[in-house]
Amino acid sequence: MVKEIVSIQLGQCGNQVGLKFWETISKEHGIKNDGTAEGASPEQLESVGMYFERNSACKYIPRCILIDLDPSSKDSILSQPIGQLFNPDNFVMGKNSVGNNWARGHNTEGAQLLPDILTVVKKEAEKCSSLHGFQVIHGIGGGTGSGLGALLIQKLRDDYSDKTITTFTVFPSSKMSDTVVECYNATLTIGVLMEKVNETFCFDNEAMYGIGQRVYGLQKPSFEEVNHWIALAMSGITSGLRFSSSSQDNVQKTLGPLLHFYIPGFAPLAGNELNVEELIKRVCKSSNMMVACDPVKGKYLGADVIFRGELEMKEITDKMASTPGVPKNAKASLCKTPPAGLMAAATLVANSTAIQEMFKRISGEFSELFNRKAFLQWYLEKGMDETDFTKAHKKLEGLIQEYQKHHNTLDQ
Repeated sequence: MVKEIVSIQLGQCGNQVGLKFWETISKEHGIKNDGTAEGASPEQLESVGMYFERNSACKYIPRCILIDLDPSSKDSILSQPIGQLFNPDNFVMGKNSVGNNWARGHNTEGAQLLPDILTVVKKEAEKCSSLHGFQVIHGIGGGTGSGLGALLIQKLRDDYSDKTITTFTVFPSSKMSDTVVECYNATLTIGVLMEKVNETFCFDNEAMYGIGQRVYGLQKPSFEEVNHWIALAMSGITSGLRFSSSSQDNVQKTLGPLLHFYIPGFAPLAGNELNVEELIKRVCKSSNMMVACDPVKGKYLGADVIFRGELEMKEITDKMASTPGVPKNAKASLCKTPPAGLMAAATLVANSTAIQEMFKRISGEFSELFNRKAFLQWYLEKGMDETDFTKAHKKLEGLIQEYQKHHNTLDQ
């Protein structure tokens, strides 16, 4: 029996990344923008029920809830070709943008919208025969993805305590945005991701900025381009759930409960065809990783390389063992169905102590603002206290220390 996943996308970032994800996987499953799947092969539709519901009109509808406190988001989604694929009853929109304020997403406007969201979540969950869990797609720099995202994740954990919660989380960077309070919003959310989520796949805008420059020669990549790269990695990460695959293991089994922040990587980013050895070299290079950190300076706690295409597992295993730069504890899995438009691809999912570089960057930016009490009034006016900030920062510092402790242990 296929277990189902309900996808929830929040805020402008979450919805735009989510649209790219559904656009990408719909092509892989042979599903058109109107939900029909004429001409799709049995292999394409074998496990499609994990992410899509087949309705009475024989159309495939994403198991997806689209949320934003900014009501204009709905029109933006529906204006895109992929927009007609979604269940119109699964849009939950607020009345006003929350202006990049975590407190408004968590305490005021977001809290007011939460009952409507939970009603739709319950309806979607009850349609599932065997609900596996939820995936949340959001950015944590803005107010909705961070504040409302944190509130919703806490409630999902309370109401569905035995279900898996996975997040695809976009982390902010000043290179992609000039909103100075993003470090506040991110720090206030990270503690919830630590305590309430099973696994978080991290997409760092700092790294995406670098990919745009190094791989594509762009002075500054657009968010549409960044979202496309994120969707490629998400497609690879979820491919083993959506298609049959052979796997030695997976990264989740090798890690502790708190250290579930994963670094994705993808190859080929530029669309050129690569052989197995080249795929391995590229996907394990820091230039193809989607978190701004240097893996050479860290220690791998676990890693999985997901290959896709008509490749052979024996060749993959041999090349993984002989190619420099591959984590010693890396596992390999193979999904024979390639991404749309490619013959073969590889996706890295790594847990490395090097990820603390990203968390240290956010922590440093937080401290710089908080020490000056800069912009705090925006949050205090919406029901927060300064201790909420100090507690959140302490949790972030604790996460950094936890990764460093494991780094030191592996050094011995």
